[in-house]
Amino acid sequence: GSNQVTGVIAYHTGSNGTYSEDCEYKVYSVGNDGLPDSELGKIAVSGSSLDISGKAIYTALSTPVSVSDSFFISFNVGDYAHHSPGTKKIALMHGPDGSRDPADTIRYGRNAIRWHDHVIVWKDFYVDNGTKVKTHYAIFPVLAMENTSVSNFASSGSFKMFAAYPNPAVNRINVKVNKATPSDIKCSIMDQKGSVVKQWQEQMHDSEQVLSADITSLPSGQYILIVKDGSGQLAQTFVKP
Repeated sequence: GSNQVTGVIAYHTGSNGTYSEDCEYKVYSVGNDGLPDSELGKIAVSGSSLDISGKAIYTALSTPVSVSDSFFISFNVGDYAHHSPGTKKIALMHGPDGSRDPADTIRYGRNAIRWHDHVIVWKDFYVDNGTKVKTHYAIFPVLAMENTSVSNFASSGSFKMFAAYPNPAVNRINVKVNKATPSDIKCSIMDQKGSVVKQWQEQMHDSEQVLSADITSLPSGQYILIVKDGSGQLAQTFVKP
């Protein structure tokens, strides 16, 4: 279904130092080869102030990016080789080797890397990189999903999250999730500063279930609802008036 990407949650590590360049989070369409194609939108972040402590960082896009199907979200450190990046080291984190289901490695383009900044050359991280590391990057899009249609959902493999409701929400926020095998679901709510203001865990008893949280004590504002299972993490925004 049609959605809007409103921001990015990413986890970074590295070492502190001087840094003079900007980094970027970008949204791309998916090409016929399964790799990133057209750039749909982006937001620049100061490399000097980018948090590399390993905690979740939320960055809102200045203009939401409309998507109609699958898409890529990326982190770009820019042309660091030619622009004196300084001494600060920045990395996008990832899961341990083996955290990606081996059966998923046949999906060419699931994780992609760009090999050069001047000439746009994308390659599949697992197939073309020569490392055979079974992992996923620690970067997640945040969607503003309209709750006008049951067909409107985000997915990570077989794990699906439908539009949260009601939105805006005053006392409770609800979201329906669907997965092939019932298991524990970890849920959290993050504010726009990237701080987790509520977290809990639920056990799924059926393949489809509604998760619910009391948000009465939260102040007015925009929040990110995050649900996570063993196959991935999904996130979307909601508003408390």
